[in-house]
Amino acid sequence: IQKALDTADGPGDGAEDVVCISGIFHETLVMRHGGAAGYYVRDGFQFPKNPTMIVGWDKDGDGHYPPYDKDDTAVLDGKGMLAWAIDNRRKLSHVEIAHLTVKNYGYREDNCGAFKLFRWGDGHQSHVYVHDVEFHAINRAEKDASAKIVFSFWGGPMTHVAFINNLVDEYSSYFCRGAPPDKAGHFRFQNNTLRMYGISGGSFVTGWKLWGHHRDVEVLDNVLDANAHAWKPLGHVSGIGVCQGTQDWTIRGNVLIDLGVTLQPVAKGYPFERTLDRIRIDRNVFRSTYAGWRWPPIGVKISGFKDAPAHQSVENTTITRNFFSTSA
Repeated sequence: IQKALDTADGPGDGAEDVVCISGIFHETLVMRHGGAAGYYVRDGFQFPKNPTMIVGWDKDGDGHYPPYDKDDTAVLDGKGMLAWAIDNRRKLSHVEIAHLTVKNYGYREDNCGAFKLFRWGDGHQSHVYVHDVEFHAINRAEKDASAKIVFSFWGGPMTHVAFINNLVDEYSSYFCRGAPPDKAGHFRFQNNTLRMYGISGGSFVTGWKLWGHHRDVEVLDNVLDANAHAWKPLGHVSGIGVCQGTQDWTIRGNVLIDLGVTLQPVAKGYPFERTLDRIRIDRNVFRSTYAGWRWPPIGVKISGFKDAPAHQSVENTTITRNFFSTSA
């Protein structure tokens, strides 16, 4: 696959480069070119119009694509030895990744996960679209660490990032973590299923933890499952963390199993001169199914610490039409 990416000529001709995958590959892919500038709008969100694409191939031509069509195979397998599946170290924009299976990445490295699509440095990134990908056993054999992230959001300003219709099964540490800076935002996470898994000896597993001066994050119609009954022994889990400095979140239509939403306007030692503002938590289902958690994580919590500065607060937040239940 890397040879194909190295051969692709980039966006100079105004058209996309498409690298189709058929088979099972043991690689870390380094992207060389972004796509042609431009976007289309669907459901109020901007998606890349002519991106560079890494996509599973409908080899039998029946109109159905992997990973759902079991007659086709498109797999990146780290085999427990590679840190990253796809590395966009050149900060390329207009990228689409779709119809793959990504498994067994993120082992034995502190800075590891599945996709490293953003990086610090000069330049703005935009229009990155990941959809219809199955992730299995990412960081699965590692204890938690702040740099072990399935979908890392550490990097310079980036806008219009969509992560839609994916499965992230039995991951450890973080699904999405980072502090996008000023002029970053417009992130959509929709129709994804996430299942956590902590390793022996306890672990900390988190869904989203984002902070910084970015705006407009949509977390829509996802299923986030702590998978509590599979942990031996139990560790600590966190669902959706809306943390210091960020604004304009919509958390709507999600199902959170043994998990909750935390609004954290301040973290000790990490001051931000901006309130949490305009947060909408609407029509979510919170289900508590496991009585063994030491710190029950279900519900909506506003977190902070004593004597925090007045400007580090939560404002203009609506919590409406949610459903809370317990069978624990």
